[in-house]
Amino acid sequence: EIVIHASGRTDAKVHGRHQVFHFDTQREMPEKQWKRAINHFLPNDIYIIDSCLVDDDFHSRYSAQKKEYHYKLSTKEYNPFDTNYIYQYNRPLDLQLMKEAAQIFVGEHDFASYCSYDQYGNTIRTIYQINIIEEDGIITFQLIGNGFRRYMVRHIVGGLIQVGAGRVSKEKLKELLDSCGEKKCLYKAK
Repeated sequence: EIVIHASGRTDAKVHGRHQVFHFDTQREMPEKQWKRAINHFLPNDIYIIDSCLVDDDFHSRYSAQKKEYHYKLSTKEYNPFDTNYIYQYNRPLDLQLMKEAAQIFVGEHDFASYCSYDQYGNTIRTIYQINIIEEDGIITFQLIGNGFRRYMVRHIVGGLIQVGAGRVSKEKLKELLDSCGEKKCLYKAK
């Protein structure tokens, strides 16, 4: 009986790359052989890239030093092959305004206004950096932090999209952030 401990979880329709997990076992096997053995039993849409033995005090979630989240958006014509991977927006956005607004989230904050309500969880997180990169009509929002609450990235990106579309000001996003949950962000990227 094996119990998997993941470094985090993903929201519905989100794809995890380089997800780290660990499990405890009494079975002995060379560390690189675990990759081949596990992949043999996995469905074709899941693949282990590497395996290694870790110390007993390692925990994939609590030992993580940072987490990185990429959210992709297309301003190009709809591509059905990207439908499950890239949010189709099809309108121009002001990247400079979005980059300026993104900086309000950098640092340690209470993100209660930008995540789903969870009576049991701490909503204080640290975002180390947010990069917004455009390449050939695909905008990547790269968020690096110590962790993310449920729908936190979708709400932040949704707010930044509203800024880039000229519908909301950077000051409005800051007001929501500073309210620490008293006011909720209603802009959620798909």
